[in-house]
Amino acid sequence: MERIFIHLGTHKTGTTSFQRFMLERREWLRRAGIEPYIETREGAADANCYRLVHDVLRAEAMTMSRYVGAVAPPHEARLAGLACHVQEFLARARAAGRSVLFSAEAFSFLRNAAELGALRRVLGAEVGRIVPLVVFREDAAWRRSWVAGIARHSVAGPLMAAADFPLLGDWWFDKQAIRAFWAQLGPVMAIEYEAAMERDGDIIPALLGAMGLGCPGDLDFRLNVSPVVGGGG
Repeated sequence: MERIFIHLGTHKTGTTSFQRFMLERREWLRRAGIEPYIETREGAADANCYRLVHDVLRAEAMTMSRYVGAVAPPHEARLAGLACHVQEFLARARAAGRSVLFSAEAFSFLRNAAELGALRRVLGAEVGRIVPLVVFREDAAWRRSWVAGIARHSVAGPLMAAADFPLLGDWWFDKQAIRAFWAQLGPVMAIEYEAAMERDGDIIPALLGAMGLGCPGDLDFRLNVSPVVGGGG
């Protein structure tokens, strides 16, 4: 059965490392039966499809990408074009007998019924089994890493002490809400970051295992390679 793996992040759980794996090992993934969704921006390939997600995400959700102007506001015509593009991608993968893999930390920001409808519209009617994959950190560590990442940001960091700063709300860390949203699309496969790191020293083996894959023997584990820019969420 065709499966649509959707990797949700979350923040500072090796998401960028896994996306780099998707790029560098895309042929390995294809041979294993999984087609990674790769975007091209400014002539460069990127496995973080955060722009796709921001066309689905409710307009009032102020993310880092929106705060620093890295994405345009949602637009109906662009969403329609995105739906055509994604469904063509899914059709090609289906014809090749492959499942697909999307990855973006911004997937973990989706919450409401309108976003669910928009995501279903993008994926189309002929959709296979959806498998949401999420990596959760221990709550306090998750919050610390979030705040530290903002503090290091050249634009957001100097502004985070303001009373109306929009990127420090509790909603980011609501595991129950994340599970509830994605459970509407498929059984959520949750990986505990600390346990995976203790066992494997990296998150990639756990994510591959959740997709039914082994790990390449020559895999070079590289975590914490995320640049301090606005594209993560």
